[in-house]
Amino acid sequence: MRVIFQTSPVPNITVRKPDGTKAKGRLYFSARLFDAGETIPPDCVAEPLSQWRKNNGSPDGSIRQGCPVNLEGADIPRVGVVPAGVLKPLPEDALIGLTWHLAYDEFVPARGS
Repeated sequence: MRVIFQTSPVPNITVRKPDGTKAKGRLYFSARLFDAGETIPPDCVAEPLSQWRKNNGSPDGSIRQGCPVNLEGADIPRVGVVPAGVLKPLPEDALIGLTWHLAYDEFVPARGS
């Protein structure tokens, strides 16, 4: 696996968990290229490039993935975009994984905890 694209981290993001706990940290988005037969991490959605283009492609040749909805913060990107220039040299059967990452800085307990 190798990272072929990654955004800069966006600070001051808060994740609301179902129990009310909040986790604060920095958010970033990445695209990874996997070799055939390589194990895909559970936090990663991996599909052939042709499938990404079909389901998430844009007219400019980029592919996009929406940001998780349980995030709060002023500067949260609503969509992660892998630029067309990164994808152009890759074959259509290349296995691409898109992932949103949150690096936690602190946890805030739920009310009443």
